[in-house]
Amino acid sequence: LPHKPASLYKLLGSFAELSINVTKIESRPIPGKPFEYTFHLDLESGGRQGEILRTAVVRARPLAGELRTLGFYSTVT
Repeated sequence: LPHKPASLYKLLGSFAELSINVTKIESRPIPGKPFEYTFHLDLESGGRQGEILRTAVVRARPLAGELRTLGFYSTVT
């Protein structure tokens, strides 16, 4: 995310609008770039994985400098 006020807030808000739960958020410093961080998020979509998460990625892409999906997994209930 850009190092600007409310950039993380805007990203998380786009997930909230789709009723996607952020179950984990972790920030890591970017080597060689002081005060810049990368964020790793775990998202939960309540079993509506496909289209909802694709919509979330489309909405998040313009807000993020780089966006990668590391994978999908289902939870056992």
